[in-house]
Amino acid sequence: TLMIHNILLSEASIYGIGNRLLELSTEDLPLDEPIRAARRYKKITAKEIKAAFAKWIRPEDLAQVTRGPEPH
Repeated sequence: TLMIHNILLSEASIYGIGNRLLELSTEDLPLDEPIRAARRYKKITAKEIKAAFAKWIRPEDLAQVTRGPEPH
């Protein structure tokens, strides 16, 4: 749902629409790629997402970066 909302928000202004069309054309993607992506996202199941995370995300290799004052 978040990814679909991001697609909608990225095209919520004239600047966003123009920027998106320029990106799509320079990447040789169809101009309706956001709609195609939304259709793909709607078909993905929780099981498929979990499998992708298990395959591609390695929590032991992640780092945490904190910005701000030194903790006391």
